[in-house]
Amino acid sequence: MNELSNLRLRNLDFEEKQIHVLRKGGKKDVVAVSPPSMQDIKDYLAVRTEHYKGSNDDTAYVFLTRVNDPFPTAPSRL
Repeated sequence: MNELSNLRLRNLDFEEKQIHVLRKGGKKDVVAVSPPSMQDIKDYLAVRTEHYKGSNDDTAYVFLTRVNDPFPTAPSRL
């Protein structure tokens, strides 16, 4: 889950149909993704930009919870 919440646009490789992730301990890994799933990600990014006002900058997070807020990586403490 942490890999997904920290995913940034620069980690998506639509041409090679891969996602680059950073695992525990800083280990870099590449995950192959099926063409239909990559299309789903493209479709989500279109909605993300329109609905959440997400940036298309390479350093922007892929998954947002509110307008331009990254998906939380840990539960908030009150």
